[in-house]
Amino acid sequence: SYAQYNFGVNPDSLVLSPGESYLGVYGWLVNNGTEPVDIQFTAFNDGLVAVGVTVDTTPFYDWVFTLDNLTLRLEPGVEWFPLFNIYVDPDAPAALYEPTAVLEFDEIGGASEELGANWQLEVQGAPVPEPGTLFTFGSGVAALLAHRRRRQT
Repeated sequence: SYAQYNFGVNPDSLVLSPGESYLGVYGWLVNNGTEPVDIQFTAFNDGLVAVGVTVDTTPFYDWVFTLDNLTLRLEPGVEWFPLFNIYVDPDAPAALYEPTAVLEFDEIGGASEELGANWQLEVQGAPVPEPGTLFTFGSGVAALLAHRRRRQT
């Protein structure tokens, strides 16, 4: 038996630094059948629980509410649609998150579906200076202090 539907998130892996954002994460829904199916969206959840990260699902709901009665004729093949935007706070801690987004819909006159899609968000830490940079900086400070001492004597 094969799945009638497949759901995914694109991009399914993001790397962001504190203070960055990513606008336009999309979803794709595949109808693996041979006939179109009318579906009505009932819910979407990005699945992310993160410190210092905000996920805005307005793009998905703005799109869904343009549909007649929230209903989409899903032809065989792939349908792309907006899902969410991500905003990382400037003070967000470094972390790796691996949530599962969940899309729920009803087939008109048929079954209810709940599909999950794994995705990943890596929040990078603040950049750490390279050891060579620290050595060069330290040498420069030491030279300035030595020069200053010589001038004072």
